[in-house]
Amino acid sequence: MHSAHEKTPRFCGEPVTARQLELIRGVVNDCPGISRTELAGTVCELLDWRRPSGRLKTAECRAFLEGLDGTLFRLPPTRPGRPRGSRTSTCASETGDSVLSGPLHAFGPLEIVPVAGKKEQALWRSLVERHHYLGHKVPFGAHIRYFVRLHAPSPVIVGCLQFSSPAWRMEARDRHIGWDDAARGENLQRVVCNSRFLVLPTVQVKNLASAALSLALRRLAADWEERFGVRPLLAETLVDGSRYAGTCYKAANWIEVGCTTGRGRNDRDHARHGESPKKVFLFPLVKGAVPLLRQAKGQAPLPERHTDGARPSEAAPTRKRCEHGRSDMVKKIARRLCATAVMATLFGCGASVDSLVHQSTSLHPQQVRRSQSGATPVPTQIPLYTYQVVKSWPHYHWSFTEGLTFQDGVLLESSGLYERSAIMKVWPGSGQVLSSEGVPRDYFAEGITVLHDRLYMVTLSGDGIIYDHKTLHRKGEFSVDGEGWGLTNDGKHLIMSDGSNRIKFINPETFQTERSVEVSCNGTPLRNLNALQYVKGEIYANIWKTDYIVRINPANGAVVGWVNLKGLLPLNERSRDPDHVLNGIAYDEKSDRLVVTGKMWPSYFEIRLEQVARAES
Repeated sequence: MHSAHEKTPRFCGEPVTARQLELIRGVVNDCPGISRTELAGTVCELLDWRRPSGRLKTAECRAFLEGLDGTLFRLPPTRPGRPRGSRTSTCASETGDSVLSGPLHAFGPLEIVPVAGKKEQALWRSLVERHHYLGHKVPFGAHIRYFVRLHAPSPVIVGCLQFSSPAWRMEARDRHIGWDDAARGENLQRVVCNSRFLVLPTVQVKNLASAALSLALRRLAADWEERFGVRPLLAETLVDGSRYAGTCYKAANWIEVGCTTGRGRNDRDHARHGESPKKVFLFPLVKGAVPLLRQAKGQAPLPERHTDGARPSEAAPTRKRCEHGRSDMVKKIARRLCATAVMATLFGCGASVDSLVHQSTSLHPQQVRRSQSGATPVPTQIPLYTYQVVKSWPHYHWSFTEGLTFQDGVLLESSGLYERSAIMKVWPGSGQVLSSEGVPRDYFAEGITVLHDRLYMVTLSGDGIIYDHKTLHRKGEFSVDGEGWGLTNDGKHLIMSDGSNRIKFINPETFQTERSVEVSCNGTPLRNLNALQYVKGEIYANIWKTDYIVRINPANGAVVGWVNLKGLLPLNERSRDPDHVLNGIAYDEKSDRLVVTGKMWPSYFEIRLEQVARAES
């Protein structure tokens, strides 16, 4: 935390003022009878050194005080007890030594399970101490631990994961992000380090490691925010190149950005330079993670989709925080209330999606059930449809699905997120990825469609790429007005949504907007239109962050039908990440089949729509 030769002591990267040091000296001198840990807690309370969750930074403060011991003050001697250090006791493993071998799909669902309770904590420590080459060490600062579990056929632990606080400085990471000291000081808490990853030596299951990493990252941001009050944007890890190539991280789409100097966290005097260099891998947990991390206080926010559903132009101006700030719990509650309010007004005049459906169909969504095969549809103001699942099959579970379309009986799919967008061909029925092609790292892939034997893909920035739909080889580029979200075609025009209630019809040769329609339901503008698909003369549009698809008349933008897909993916299979929502609509005209999926969803669903009979009063 601090070395004596530094002119200005720093605590967690922030300079400590002379006034604060004087207060610390007074506390140490006035309280000689209390322990070092109690001293650290007292200092944290007086100086309000807290984590985003509100908990005191006692461990960090104790290390800071011990770094100053003998210079500005003299700390009381350490008290007898468990030998102080980074290791804790471990217990014998309870997982057995039976060998698991075979393909991943042969062992049932793969699960990432948080470690909870003293017994599970002791087991986790035991496994890591016995089988990880670094052993078990108590991490510095905040941390979360997970078990990796397979079913063979009963549940069995096959690995361990730990995420903890990041290194304060790391040249390769900092160079990749490009942040200055101010931005790093403010945003470092939004970086999380994968400090332990273990697959037990008795487990020989191909692709297990990369699949476990991907699943863990799907829930990490939500788990970390729930426990510590701050949502991480970027994950980092270090790989010892003399032992491992980092293959599983590469397979899980982590980005190798360089190597460390080999000194370690506490070598401030450069005594161990080059002793043990490690490869540095990064993984963005949200789109635009790197630009967001570069921003210090007061800078204008980047154009992005906000988690509360607001567009950048509609977002409230950034307000400066007061000097002392509100409590993190109050801020968290305020964010949730703000999100609720925004979602309630997305569809105009304070009407939520559910209430808008109710008003326009005379049916309340709670009255909607999957219709029976013999039910007779009763006309309503605007037809409401539910669904029957014809069949489902596995979805490439780390695909952040943005675009989905059929071509020659094969699914084409675009996966979004900055620095790891891709486009792929998928065999329907099995989910096997037949081929894939990466997208430039500074693009966020969005909707796709095939027109005149050319595969068009639009990106969030409005730039687009043209591919050969058979080989996925890049053929050209184009640009459209505004942001690109969903994309489809009517045989003549590219049809694009941009997150508003407007749908644009674009000339596929000049890429100029020839006309546009504003989508509304009985006069209420319908915003956040995302994935599009042209089906039998109508435009099907997914409403972002809802379980509804709306059917639109392309001539005037009027809503001509609602599709309620609630319950399609059961709650126990849904990720806790709010961005992993329904998205992606594909229609195969030759076989008259409709397929939907979602971002990071485990399955594709072929569905048949059925109109809901009007509920009798």
